[in-house]
Order: sequence, then structure tokens, then C-alpha cells
Amino acid sequence: MTGREASAPVRGTGSVLALLLVGGLLAAVIAVVLLTLTGGTTTELPGLPKPDPFTEYALTIVRVITETGSVVTVGGLLFAAFLVPPQKSGTLDVGGYGALRMAGWGAAVWFLGALLSTPLTAADAVGTSVFDVLRSDVLLNLVGTLEQAKAWLFTAGFALVVLVGTRIALSWGWTAALFAIAVVGIAPVAVTGHSSSGGQHDVATNSLLFHLVAAAVWVGGLIALLAHGRRRAEHLGLAASRFSRVALVCWVVMALSGVVNALVRLPLGDLLTSGYGLLVLAKLVLLLALGVFGYFQRERGVRAVVEHGSRGALVRLAGVEVLVMLVTIGVAAALARTPPPEGASVQPGRTELQLGYPLDEPPTALRLVFDWRFDLVFGTAALVMAALYLRGFLRLRKRGITWPAGRLVAWLAGCFVILFATSSGFGRYSPAMFSVHMETHMMLSMLAPVLLVLGAPVTLAMRALPPAGRDNPPGPREWLLAAVHSPVSRLLTNPIVALVLFVGSFYGLYLSGLFDSAVEEHWAHLVMNAHFLVVGYVFYWPVIGVDPAPRRLPHLGRLGLVFASMPFHAFFGVILMSTQTVVGQRFYQSLGLPWNTDLAADQRLGGGIAWASGEIPLLLVLIALLVQWSRSDDREARRSDRRVDDGDSDELDAYNAMLRQMADKRQ
Repeated sequence: MTGREASAPVRGTGSVLALLLVGGLLAAVIAVVLLTLTGGTTTELPGLPKPDPFTEYALTIVRVITETGSVVTVGGLLFAAFLVPPQKSGTLDVGGYGALRMAGWGAAVWFLGALLSTPLTAADAVGTSVFDVLRSDVLLNLVGTLEQAKAWLFTAGFALVVLVGTRIALSWGWTAALFAIAVVGIAPVAVTGHSSSGGQHDVATNSLLFHLVAAAVWVGGLIALLAHGRRRAEHLGLAASRFSRVALVCWVVMALSGVVNALVRLPLGDLLTSGYGLLVLAKLVLLLALGVFGYFQRERGVRAVVEHGSRGALVRLAGVEVLVMLVTIGVAAALARTPPPEGASVQPGRTELQLGYPLDEPPTALRLVFDWRFDLVFGTAALVMAALYLRGFLRLRKRGITWPAGRLVAWLAGCFVILFATSSGFGRYSPAMFSVHMETHMMLSMLAPVLLVLGAPVTLAMRALPPAGRDNPPGPREWLLAAVHSPVSRLLTNPIVALVLFVGSFYGLYLSGLFDSAVEEHWAHLVMNAHFLVVGYVFYWPVIGVDPAPRRLPHLGRLGLVFASMPFHAFFGVILMSTQTVVGQRFYQSLGLPWNTDLAADQRLGGGIAWASGEIPLLLVLIALLVQWSRSDDREARRSDRRVDDGDSDELDAYNAMLRQMADKRQ
């Protein structure tokens, strides 16, 4: 990269920086004013100390600055990885490099803001000035006991990793990895705020996760697009058209998740009679205004760039939209610091306070099957996965390309297993009973991944997605290929690594005390379910071998890997059934469920489920491997027969000829 190219990303970004400073200052002022008008700084909650006004104001201002830094980070990495193309060598181009540098500055602000938020959150929780908790011993004790203060510390860690990564990464692959890390870094604070407590906190937390991720991608992506336009860099039309589609999805996700989160926290009757409700209305109005701006941006700005190469309309609309978005961040910060009205919900019972919903009756076969409570994270993921697969299937069918019906059925069945395991009665009772949790674990780690792998989603995507072409910017098909052959995929599909992750998860989670520490947290259940799915898929992906994988194992190696994993599940089940220590005992006792008092018996049942049900999917995989091996031998035999029929020597003839030639040389 020449000196002229290196200076290009900086050119034209001064006005964008000024816009961010003005917008951030305006958002902070609006947050403080709204917090004062709604009485947030003077609200006393039962059982909690009176908030310190200075600490609360400072925490609100720092939160606005921190969230601005986070959205700039996420948006810059999104832009560099997926909205503008890299060079053919895989190194970022000038536009991507500029967005990466912008993400680095955003990560620095995000990191410093998260660090400042840690003592401010601790001081706010105990109702004292921030200066009183800055002593190391006091601060460490408070952070160790306060989940949200701890969450800000974790967020600072994620931001620091991204900050360092933006300084050393120049390749497309590492930029995409940093984008994923930045998105994950949004989650810790989201799962420990107002939404993580009280009744229906599982729904509130899940909806808030969708809301914050969509907002970060949308706001940050638009800021990066505006900076790219001001720099007059290449590929603005491509970036604008790609971001337009992303922005529409983000707007829909934000609207739906925001409505769900508001309905959980606030009855409609309190919408106009409480400060919390008025802030929800203000945020809704701003969101609708952003939708209008997005429409005009697509109709005027994007079209002008794509068809005529004119940047003016896009830059003007994007600038105004960024200002409105920053004002929305200010309203959201005030909303996060304002508790819902006291009459917004009935005081939840002990079980509902822990789980987010009551469990009044013991589980029966009918309740486990028909007592549904939709899981916003995994239920939505299952439906989206099924819809995307059907779209690819219909696209192939429209082009006259056949696709095996068995693969379609397998994929849809796998999606249904995910939906059933997390949203049916199994998902409802899973956090409260170890035996039901183990059934959910088996479905997510042993059954759903087998069905999903048999669906061959990578092969379907490779056939349904159009190739970008030699001289065109890479698109989704090329991104998928890069992910399949990335170093991370090669590491995870290593037979030893895959086996250790697959069977070691049982022992590491349940027998090390980790499950006891995590079982009472909703976010931990989300992480566990995601871990079960990912680890199961990573194990079965190279074993079943329908899709292309970084490592192609021979049939004998696949059989050996399956046989190697089978005894570990049986041993684990036996250990659970014979141990006298109850896993998660403190949490299960705190629920006080009158029909689940014998926790040791419930654990023995869970161990029996792990021992019995774990072998069934492995046997199915074993049968599938034997069938594949047989078919492979049949295909090879038919190819050999065709070579003989065409007059070519088969491998046996060639081998015999080689032996005769060696014998002649000895004579």
C-alpha cells in the first residue's frame, strides 16, 4: 500500500467525526434531560439505596458515549468485511482499510467507556458517589458481586481484543472474525440490565439482544457508509446497495423486538401515563422516522449512486439519518436508566423470578409435548434456517436442478428438533429440572446436528448462490467458501479436536462445577444451547461427509471416530447415575418446586437419559456411514467396469503388469 493510498482513508472523514461529536453531545444532553423529566434520578426502588444524582448522570452520559463507540466499531467492521470488496490477494482495499481504522477508533472509545462504566455501575448500585468506590478493595468486591458491573468489565475485554485486532489485521478473514467478536461484545450488558430481572425476563432479554445487535449493525453501518462516501472511495454503489438490504432487515428486527420488549415491561394502559411509557413512545416515533429516512435513502440516494454515480443525495440523507440515530441512542440510554412503573406487572413468585415464568404443575408427557413457550433466539433461528433452505431449494427447482428430497426432509426435521427442544414443554421445563435439561441437551447435541448435516446446507448454498465471477467483487458464495476453508474450520474439524469438544463437553460442563455456576443465569442457558448445537455440528460434519469440509476423512477413519466417541457417553451416564453429589443442587432447591424434591433421583434419571439416548443417534450415523461406504464401493466398481468395457486396463491389470516388469528386470 503506497503512502497516497494509506492517506486516502483519512481524507474526508473530518466532517463525519464532527457529525459524531455533535450527535453524541446532543444524545447525551437529551438523555440527561429526559432522565430528569421522567424522574429517573430521584426514583427510589424498594429495598435499594437512593441513587446518587451525579453518579447516575455520569453513568448515563458515559453510556451514550460507550454505545456510540460500539456501533462505530461494529459498523466499521461490517463495512470492511462485507460491504466493500478486498483485493484479490485477500488484503483489504483502501475502502475496507479506512473502515477498519474507523472501527479501531470506535473500539478505543468503546473500551474506555466500558472501563468507566464499571465503577459508575457499582457506585450506582449501592447508592454512593463513584469516588467512594474507586479504592481497589471496594471496587473488586462490588464487581465480584454485581452482575452488570462485571458485564461492563467483560465488554471492555471484548473491546480491547477488537482494538488490538484492528491495529494488526489487514486481511479479509481476520476482519470478518473481528466483526463476530464485536457483535458478541454487545451481549454482556444486554443480558444483565432491567430486562434480565423480573417476570418474563427470558423474553425481555432475548428481544433486547436482537434489538441491540440490529441497532449496532444499522447505525454503525450507516456511519461507515457515510464516511466512505465522504472519502469519495470506490465501490460506493455496491456498498450502498448491499447496506440498503441489511438496513431493511435491521429495521424490521428492531421494530419487532422493540415492541416485544415494551409489551413485556409495560402494559398498554401505562403507555401515556408514565415516564417509562413516554420514553418508549419517543423511541418508537424516532424508529418510524428512521424507517422513512431509510425508504427515501433507498429510493433516492442509493438509486442515484448506482444509476448515475451521484453521491450528494446519499451523503445528505445519511448525515441526517445518523443524527436521528444518535438522538435515538440518547433516548435509549435514558430508557435504560428509567425503571418501569410500579404497577407495570404483578410481583412475580420465586420460580417466576428465577426463570421468567411460573411452573405450577409437574411435567407430564402431554405438557412436555404441547405446553409451548416460544424461544425468541433458537425458535427464530430454527424458522429462519428452514426458510433460507426452502428458498435455496425453490431456486434450484426453478432452474430445473434436482435436489434430493431426503436432504430437504432431514434439514427441516433438524430445524424442527431445535424448535421443539427449546420452545415446547422441554424448553419450558429444561431450566428447572436436570432430567429435562439432559433431554434437551441430547436433542441439541446428538439429534439436531445429525439431521442438519444430512441436509447438506453448504452444497445447497453453493448450487443456489450465483458465483461472483472472476473480475467481480466476492459475494455470499465466496464468503461461504472462505468460511468453510478458514483456519478456524480446519482447527475445529480436526478429528482429535472435534472428538475432545464433543465428548469432553459432558465432563467439563457437568462434573467440573461449571454447570452449578451457570445454571441460574438465562444467558448461560443460551450459551449452553448454542454450544451443544455448534459442537455437535462440528463433530458430525466431517464424519457424515455429505458437505465439503476442510478435512476429508476416509470411511474407516469416520467409523473409528464414531466408535471412539460411543463409550464416553455411556461412562458419563453411569457417573451421573452413581454419584452422590447433585449437580446444580443449590439452584434447583431455590426454585422450591414441590413436585421436584428428590433431586438425586432426578439426576439419576438424567444420567439414564444420557446413557440410553446418546447411543441412538450414533447408531444412526453408523448406519449412514456403512451405507455411504457401500455406495462408494459400488460407484468405484461401476467406474472400473466402464474402463474395462472401453478397452482400458483396470487397476488390477496395471498392478500385474508392474509385477511382470519388475520380474523381467531381475532376470
